[in-house]
Amino acid sequence: GFWSLATPAIWTEIRHGGYDLLWLHGYAYAANLLALAAARMSGVKVALRAESHLLLYRPGLRRVLRNGLIAALFRQFDWFFAIGSRNADYLRYLGVRASRIRRVPYAIDNERFGAARDAKDEPSRPVALFAAKMVNRKDPLSFLEAARLLEERGINVTLRMAGSGPMESQLRERAKSLGLRNIEFTGFVNQGAMPALLAAADIFVATSDWEPWGLVVNEAMAAGLAIVASDDMG
Repeated sequence: GFWSLATPAIWTEIRHGGYDLLWLHGYAYAANLLALAAARMSGVKVALRAESHLLLYRPGLRRVLRNGLIAALFRQFDWFFAIGSRNADYLRYLGVRASRIRRVPYAIDNERFGAARDAKDEPSRPVALFAAKMVNRKDPLSFLEAARLLEERGINVTLRMAGSGPMESQLRERAKSLGLRNIEFTGFVNQGAMPALLAAADIFVATSDWEPWGLVVNEAMAAGLAIVASDDMG
């Protein structure tokens, strides 16, 4: 929530720290806005790097009101660091001049995940991987539905679900009730184990209803996987 990051010491640090630039990652927390106010009071330049894109918000009065507030807030920033083309489109849509936008793309360690690709063994049958927190907006039920359809059609493929979350028990029960033999659950996978997890798959599936970015898709591409993704990835 908004007050979960409330750090009063930020005010003194920025006001008296002699900084040239304040780089904020988002504006959704009290600490972000307090830091912004301190920078404005101190003459410190402020840059923003955030994840929004136009597809995240449905048309309607709420979006119009929100856009008006965000456009006003954006006038307090000197620079904007765009994570990608959709993010840059969003900034321009809210009135940010192109000259104030710098490209600072989301990036991963390509070499680390590429090494996993190079070490890939050929599996006995193709593996499609879902790796995400198991929550509604990630739409893991669509992945299970794909498993059901593939099994019904006799297509020899393993569907692997990596991750944990509120829907995990529901998904496991659903797979069990359908009698699916082509689905595997790994449970939570630490980031350190992601290269090996990706190296053991052939196809990465991102079913999210909406996603500010979806950095795991970058990781999967670097690991040499084919990508199946929804249209609403950032």
